[in-house]
Amino acid sequence: MIKNNFPNIKIWHLIVSFSLVLIGLISQQFVSKSNTNTKYTLNKEKIETILKEKNILLKGTLKQLTENYKTDAKQTQEWFYSQGKNIYNEKEIGYFLYDKNNLKFWTTNDISVPTSTNISFFDNKLLNLPNGWYLCQTSSADNFFIVGLARIKKDYSYENHLIKNSFAKDFDLTHDAVISREEIQGSTKIDIDDTGSSFYLSIKTNKNINKVKFSFYNFLCIFNMLNLVIFVLLFTIFLSNKIKIILLLNPIFYAILILVLRYISLKYNYTASFNDFRLFSPELFAESFWLQSLGDYIINVILFLSFAILVFFNYKIDLDSNFPKPIKVIFSISLASIMFLSGLFISTLMFGLVWNSSMTFSFENILALDIYSLIGTLIIFLIILSFVLIFIKLFKVFKNVLNFWYLVISLFVLCSLYLIFAETTKLSFYDNLVFAFLFFLAWSSLAFVMLKSKTNYFFSVGIIIIFAFLISEHFSRLSDKKEIETFKVLTYNLAAERDVGAEFFIKESFYDLMNDEKLVEHLKNKNYDKIENAVSSEFFNNRYFNKYEIQITMCEKEDSLLIEPDLVSVDCFEFFREQINEYGIIIPSTNFYFLDNHNGRISYLGEIRFQENDSTAINIYVELNSKIFSEGLGYPEILLDEKLLVKKTARSYNHAKYNKSRLITSKGDYKYPFAIASDTNDTAEYKLFKKDSYIHFQYRPDSDNLIIISKPYSQYSRQLVSFSYIFLFLFVVFNLMWLFSKMRTANFWKGVSLKVKIQSWFIIILVVSLLITGSIAMRFIIEGYKEKQSEAMLDKLISVAVELEYSIGQKKAINYEDVHYLNNLLIKLSNVFYIDINLYDLNGILLSTSRADLFDKGLKARYIDANAYSELLMKNAGTVIVDEKIDEIDYMSVYIPFRNYNNEIIAYLNLPYFARQNEFAEEISNFVLAFSNIFLFLILISVIVGVFISRQLTRPLALVQEKIRQMDINKKAEKIVYTKNDELGGLIREYNKKVDELTESANKLAQSEREMAWREMAKQIAHEIKNPLTPMKLSVQYLERAYDLKDENWEQTYKKVSKTLIEQIDILSAIASEFSNFAKMPASKKEVIDIVEVIKNSIQLFENTEDIDFEFKENLKSKGFVYADKEQMLRVFTNLIKNGIQAIPKERMGLIKIEISSSDKNYIIKVIDNGTGISEQMIPKIFQPNFTTKSGGMGLGLSMVKSLLTSNNATIYFETEENIGTIFIIEIPMYNENNF
Repeated sequence: MIKNNFPNIKIWHLIVSFSLVLIGLISQQFVSKSNTNTKYTLNKEKIETILKEKNILLKGTLKQLTENYKTDAKQTQEWFYSQGKNIYNEKEIGYFLYDKNNLKFWTTNDISVPTSTNISFFDNKLLNLPNGWYLCQTSSADNFFIVGLARIKKDYSYENHLIKNSFAKDFDLTHDAVISREEIQGSTKIDIDDTGSSFYLSIKTNKNINKVKFSFYNFLCIFNMLNLVIFVLLFTIFLSNKIKIILLLNPIFYAILILVLRYISLKYNYTASFNDFRLFSPELFAESFWLQSLGDYIINVILFLSFAILVFFNYKIDLDSNFPKPIKVIFSISLASIMFLSGLFISTLMFGLVWNSSMTFSFENILALDIYSLIGTLIIFLIILSFVLIFIKLFKVFKNVLNFWYLVISLFVLCSLYLIFAETTKLSFYDNLVFAFLFFLAWSSLAFVMLKSKTNYFFSVGIIIIFAFLISEHFSRLSDKKEIETFKVLTYNLAAERDVGAEFFIKESFYDLMNDEKLVEHLKNKNYDKIENAVSSEFFNNRYFNKYEIQITMCEKEDSLLIEPDLVSVDCFEFFREQINEYGIIIPSTNFYFLDNHNGRISYLGEIRFQENDSTAINIYVELNSKIFSEGLGYPEILLDEKLLVKKTARSYNHAKYNKSRLITSKGDYKYPFAIASDTNDTAEYKLFKKDSYIHFQYRPDSDNLIIISKPYSQYSRQLVSFSYIFLFLFVVFNLMWLFSKMRTANFWKGVSLKVKIQSWFIIILVVSLLITGSIAMRFIIEGYKEKQSEAMLDKLISVAVELEYSIGQKKAINYEDVHYLNNLLIKLSNVFYIDINLYDLNGILLSTSRADLFDKGLKARYIDANAYSELLMKNAGTVIVDEKIDEIDYMSVYIPFRNYNNEIIAYLNLPYFARQNEFAEEISNFVLAFSNIFLFLILISVIVGVFISRQLTRPLALVQEKIRQMDINKKAEKIVYTKNDELGGLIREYNKKVDELTESANKLAQSEREMAWREMAKQIAHEIKNPLTPMKLSVQYLERAYDLKDENWEQTYKKVSKTLIEQIDILSAIASEFSNFAKMPASKKEVIDIVEVIKNSIQLFENTEDIDFEFKENLKSKGFVYADKEQMLRVFTNLIKNGIQAIPKERMGLIKIEISSSDKNYIIKVIDNGTGISEQMIPKIFQPNFTTKSGGMGLGLSMVKSLLTSNNATIYFETEENIGTIFIIEIPMYNENNF
């Protein structure tokens, strides 16, 4: 039987839905046309309005500051170092006060202005500084002037993942807009102010200069897609309600329509308006025509989920359970095959998601994950959820046709066959084994729940756990395989022995050397010492070259070199030219070459030629060779162009390079041996092996060189980490979906059992407690980490101060003539203490630094942080720790006054701690990892303990419930034995007390009912006996009178009276027999009988009755075995047939029909007559013992029928229509060995 579960969709529903689709499409076209060419245009009025507001603010503030400084310089100073910093943070506006052309006060050191200049430097209203473009206003008086700079755009000389060029927030533009002082063709002129100034600002539209935001057009696209899907869904349901064949094929019809629409949307790029969003970028994910981006993946998954929901809520089919065994086997194998294929399909999707995306699914470092990784995990969960919904529906539809064990065995066989033929997959046998086992476990668990048990929340959580294991295991192994491919790329890059960072700075150094006039002068004078110092200083002053050994060789005509170890003499020019010709690869725009000599080290050779005349030809050769075992402080990523960070991934791994079996260089925590044994059999280009709890990837580019990349290996802990995060994520998503489904029904919480409420509150309290504990612990860890780092930095700062004091402590003041010496000293100390060092003079101006690039590139200005300077200068603080920023990067910075031997402050010493921020991220990640595992463990424990405690607490209540359910007023109620003296004990005592009272009341009621029944019975018997006694009395009186009168017809009268008396006596005898039969009701003798044979025997008793036809319809596929008393069932059907015959009027041709069919667990038997039916007044009394519709009889037949059926676990009810007939319906359980 097919039942339609869909709502009744009217034609007006379709009209409204289709109208919304048309309105949406028309609106989308209109908005699309109105937006044409607006993507690359500026809002000129808005920008000029913002600039005008900034000008007004700058002029007003500058005027006020100028007046204040004239009258109270100290108050102005306090303003600069208190309120000024907040103004910059809020509005990106900085103020700078110059006294006698020297910088005196400033509000921020994020804007790099000169420390000494005159006001003419700020004449341009549009000022271009090393780190950006600024709107400039000045105010001057006497010997000072104040500058106000409002940031328009950050514009660094390079970008990377830490610093980005960007406009000020209120302009609402992306960094792709280009600023120029001169008008460029196609640009838009922006007036800086309305004073008629000749300066102007123009912005060239290079790309999409509008920020990528969710626009109204994007909203219309989503609105139309949803409307179209809803229309297709409504149309499908509408056809299903009208045409039954469509109802059967409803999901297929819907799927075809959705596929066609989706194909059209992809073919004609309907989602083109979303292309600027990273979610729809092929750089993030791209696989095929159907999966062009992660956004398209989400759309496809949502559509697939809608299809699954349609299947889940579609028609209901009731199938009989009496299918032959072969059919059940076929159905079970077919469903197992579908489930197995769906597992392979999910596995393929997971493989594509990991392999064809730039997303990370390695959960070891939680901070490395982003929103897209979570979206990818959610996608897989929704796909699995969709298949689960489909399979649940299939289990419900074919439940009576499926056999659990056939299904499980089929799944097992299919998984085993997969393992046998899985050699072609990218996974190993072990990987395939794990995959097959987990999918087998997942689908078998679902089958068990649907076929052998009942679905509930905890079973669902159990299946979530299995699928979390499956997803985490698969993601981990696929990520490992992808990581091996990454290892190949990294080892190949390492083997190439090129350093893109070094080559970038070589270009800068070469340009500086070629334009160094002093070097030219030294070359003319052939001052070799100064030449060497000039060249070496150019490289040594750049911290990046600390990891290189630098050798400088100067060659003139006829110079020769002695080459070790044989001390062979060769021509100097020829030697280096041979090196360049044989191994050299030129670095563009320079005379430097990368030497591809495969010696295991990174080598560069530079040639600087100088020739004033034929007699003064000098070549300077600069050799750079990477140091063996060098690691050092390293170069912070913030100072490197994004183009130079190609190999930054290698930094997260340990790696080593061997040349001729000797260790050349290494990095990381793993202790590589200094030499490795040469193995002639080990010639494989790539090799993966495990050693010392590390996994090692080996690449051998040639016979002499070997590259190894290593990382800690802990497969099971990694998978546990993945499982923890994925389970928590899926658990949260599942609970949100579960709550949403429950909250659709009003007062859903009231229908939840006390046991579930206790379990739920137990878990909720634990989860909330853990979250609060985790938040507090996280706060303590952050504060503890900062405190630990502060202490470490202070220790290092004091150590640096001691070393500096030893070197320059004798000075009364530090002069700028000492800068070169100080720079070398700070670089040396920086390498020793593994920290950057800055030294500021007493005016807060930078004297010396170990990291000059930070200031040269404009990332920080050459003056101290305003807050720190305020604390040091105005409050005489001994130590100041402040949080500073470079772009959006926060870092800790420590300042102390530096004193000489006379305890006089001669400078301020600063240690910025921004180079190793990833340590803090790693510590936080480790805490989150540990906390997640603890959280998961406690959640699982809480579920188990919650179930146990709730069962213990509710067991007495369940016992009370069961006893009350079993309570029968006709039987003696049982008391509950409970000895504990608690609230439940009080409840049970009251229950036992009520049981005693109920027993007493039941006895009294039974006695009263018996007495009432006997009185009613006596009354009825008296009434029935009086009926024949009255005519008997009259007949006897009539006979007596005839006798007295000597009636002539005495003999005839005597016979007539005798006949009447005999008839009435027969009636009395019949009444007595009927009461006797009702009173007997012998005990049932139940046995397995064929109910069909009983019905046929009953029909045979009446088949010769005149004017009555009998029909028997049997809709069974097998014998109709029931467990009942055969004699009693024969009496039931005999009585029902007899009643049916008696209900048929004499003038009507009678028809008695008996039908038998089966439902889930019962046989349904219908006894149908075409008699007069039963009136509405009689229906409530039909089964009462003393009710009858006939002129004679006691009305005990139907009452006896109901009593007999009840004793045989059967029920009876009827349907009737006056003058049409009556149907008596009997439901009796099928015989099943497990039930009897």
